[in-house]
Amino acid sequence: MEVDELSSHPSCAQRLSALGYPERFTIEPVATSALALLEDGFANRVFAELDELWTNPVPSKLQSQAEHSG
Repeated sequence: MEVDELSSHPSCAQRLSALGYPERFTIEPVATSALALLEDGFANRVFAELDELWTNPVPSKLQSQAEHSG
């Protein structure tokens, strides 16, 4: 394992090695997405809230800034 002597922190590989993991290990494919584990409708509620709080107001704020700067 290469060690960067100029680095102020150990690399990810060095940290994993210190925890007893081999230098290279196999990561199994994801069988189920995290989104699928959430309760029904949760993602839609979060997306709707994001739209309400961020996505929908942005165009009018940008328009307002453009009008005041020009």
